[in-house]
Amino acid sequence: MVVGSSLAIFPTVVFPAFTADQLAIAGLSFWGALMMSVLLFIVGTVASWLFSKVEEKYPREEMF
Repeated sequence: MVVGSSLAIFPTVVFPAFTADQLAIAGLSFWGALMMSVLLFIVGTVASWLFSKVEEKYPREEMF
């Protein structure tokens, strides 16, 4: 279900937001938006890794 909704969102919402007109409204250039996307991807990856470390330290079975 997540894959299906993502496939529907990308061509209708995400890709049109990267047009020159929409980026100008947001006050970004293409390269600025691309760098921000890469940065947020890296931050999300690190956060996911950190949360997995917390889950290893405190397994769900011990909490309930």
